[in-house]
Amino acid sequence: VLSIALEGAERNMVVVVGEDIDPVTMTKKLRKKAGHTELVKVEAISPRDGMDNDDQYRRPAAVWNAYPPSYIASCQVCEVDHPTVGCSI
Repeated sequence: VLSIALEGAERNMVVVVGEDIDPVTMTKKLRKKAGHTELVKVEAISPRDGMDNDDQYRRPAAVWNAYPPSYIASCQVCEVDHPTVGCSI
């Protein structure tokens, strides 16, 4: 998807520009979120009509893996001395 815009007099029309967009799936998802949805028009645009700088949209997005912070567990050591004096066992 290259761009998503709201158009129309009441800003009630969604215009989606891009490649490999499934209009049926998009309409179903909009119906779940917004209620009544109607697909008005699907058309192919020529390269001249589209975005002037398409190369910026074709580059893969930079993704960093975010690892959760790790904590060092603290351990307490306790020594217990049992006196053996007076034990007959």
